[in-house]
Parts: sequence; structure tokens; C-alpha cells
Amino acid sequence: MKVYFKIQLKILSRYITDAGINKYLGWALIFIAFVFFSNYTLSENNNLHFIYILVPIFLIAKIASKRRLGFLEFCFPPKKFYKIRLIESLILSLPFAVFLLYYSYPQLALILFILSFLLAFYKRGFSFNIVVPTPFGKYPYEFIIGFRKTFPLILASYFLVAISIMYANFHLALFVIFIQFILSAGYFMHQDLLGYVWVYKHRSHLFLLKKIKLAFVQHFVLYGAELVLFFYFFSDKILLMLIFYFLGALFLSGAILLKYSAFPERIGVKESMLVALAVYFPPLLIALIPYFYVQSVKSLAKYLDD
Repeated sequence: MKVYFKIQLKILSRYITDAGINKYLGWALIFIAFVFFSNYTLSENNNLHFIYILVPIFLIAKIASKRRLGFLEFCFPPKKFYKIRLIESLILSLPFAVFLLYYSYPQLALILFILSFLLAFYKRGFSFNIVVPTPFGKYPYEFIIGFRKTFPLILASYFLVAISIMYANFHLALFVIFIQFILSAGYFMHQDLLGYVWVYKHRSHLFLLKKIKLAFVQHFVLYGAELVLFFYFFSDKILLMLIFYFLGALFLSGAILLKYSAFPERIGVKESMLVALAVYFPPLLIALIPYFYVQSVKSLAKYLDD
């Protein structure tokens, strides 16, 4: 069992070194980002503490896919299998529980531990085989696949919209806007097949413009109703919401340009981490977007501009 966890640690460290970052520095950056995120979401002004426990629950559910659980069951006897599941759940939930206790939320820490314990013994794994109909059937695949894969999260975001309005929690509204743009940007993390780009008649810069415009429209189709509600119930803070929407649009554009910056190769871990850093420091997008745009035009030119 010790060997298993050593291998998992090596795998995570390798992701960091593959990005060209010293593994110790990488772990330090992850720690700093976690402390920053915890302090921000648990501060009294934000009232996002009930959102905070959803993060470790999501992570525990993420590592409980049927395929992964099947692999663990194949490698370990039942007793060790459940020990591993329990230890993994505790590793993921313990840092969050510590911050919840530090910020005087013992009830939420207890709820988190109970849920983590129960999820550790959930054996079937999380998978959704229902084909969810989408409004994007006539358009490229990103939003079709992304919508179906993240459908429960989209529903959860609308649940948070209702909570933010019911409790007049404007910080939660901004948090929802931010998360929804993160979801949409995540739909563009898979690289296109070469033939899929060849079928377009546009030149490279027009191709990129079309992809970005379509992404904005599809994002609005998903979340436009929420925008109307927020503008109505938080009418005195429209300017701040528009600033958040503008930053979200920049982030979505950056994700699309990142996708094609290395085309037809896959996106590098280093570039992905730069975009992730932009989540915490949005001004970084001002430098990243022109850089990724130039790289994307170069990558696409040999397929679209000949």
C-alpha cells in the first residue's frame, strides 16, 4: 500500500516537472494557491463557506470513476482496497477541514468528514450513461461534449444562482459567474483532429475569431437567463458584474487561443499552468492573449492559409 501512495506522489510530481518547474517549487506554489483560495472563500465578507466543502467532495468523486475503482479492486484485496479509498478521501478532505476549523466552522468540517467517509465506501464509481440532449447539435463539438459531461455542475451552478438571490449574496453571484466561465473554458482543453480543422474555409485569424464568437454565444445560451436575473436583483452592482463578465470573456478567449497555440500537438502543461495562474491574477491575460493569438495563427497558418 505504501508503494501505491509513493507511485501516486511520483505521478503528481512528474506533472509538475513536465511543466518545466522544479517539483519543490511546484508543490510550494500549489500550497500558496490553496491557502489563498481558502482565505478568500472562508473570509467573513464572502459567505462562500458552504461552497468550500464542495471542492473536496468533487475531488473525491473525481477519483472514484468506475475504471479507476476497477483497477484498484483488481490490484488489491477488499480490505486494502477500502483502506486506500479511505486514506485518499482523508488526504483530500483533511486540508479543507483544517481551514474550516480555523475559521470556526466545526459543523461544516464534521459534514465534510462524514461525506468523505461515506464516499470512500461507495463502490460503484461515478459515471453518467444518460445522453443529455443539448441545444448545440448544429455546432462544433466542444460545447456538446462539455455540456453533457458537466451537466450536473451546470445544474449546481443554477442552484447557487437561486441561493445567491434568495440570500442577497452578491459575492456568491460573482463566484457563480466565475465558475461558469471556468466550465466553458474547460470545454476547449481537448485538441481537434487535424482533419476537423482542414474542413474550414476561413483563414487562420478568421477561424480563431469565429471560434471565440461562437463560444461567447454558446456560453450566453447556457447562462444568459442567470445574467438577466442578476441584473434585476443586483441592479446597483451591474458595473462590477460587467467587469467580471469581461474578465470571464477574456479567460474564455485565452483558453481557445491556448488550444490552437500548439496545434496539432496537445497543449503543454506549462502553458496550461500559465492560464491557471491567470485565474488568480487576471492582468496576466493581457500578456497571454496576444502571445497565444500569435502562436495560434502560426500553428494554423500551414493548414488554413495555403
